[in-house]
Amino acid sequence: MLTKAQRTMHRLLDLQREIAQARLSRRELLKMGLVTGGGGLLGMGGAWLTKAGAQVVILPSPPTTPWVEALPIPPVLQPKSLGTGPAPNPAAHQFYNRFLPQKTYRVRAEEKPHSFHRDLIDSPIWGFDGIFPGPT
Repeated sequence: MLTKAQRTMHRLLDLQREIAQARLSRRELLKMGLVTGGGGLLGMGGAWLTKAGAQVVILPSPPTTPWVEALPIPPVLQPKSLGTGPAPNPAAHQFYNRFLPQKTYRVRAEEKPHSFHRDLIDSPIWGFDGIFPGPT
């Protein structure tokens, strides 16, 4: 009895074989949407389909102590003033006066190291204002 993942892998391998036997060009595959829409033709679950019955090695997670980190509560972002830059041009948009800005926020996407757990090394993340998960 095959598992659902094994049945899916066999179906994808059969489809790959049929495509190879039909000798379809990349252009024809693109026209049929099999390259972008059928992502399963390339791989499944992060494992490349190389041959039927290939073993997928799943590495164990590093050991960590559960429930020792406090739930991160992101800070509340405070509105900023518009500053003293050049005045906007009202003629640049047909509804300039219809939707006036209520509050302005400055948020920067930055790469910073982040510690997800005290037992793990820091990982580089892209966070808003350099924090994860970012301000609310």
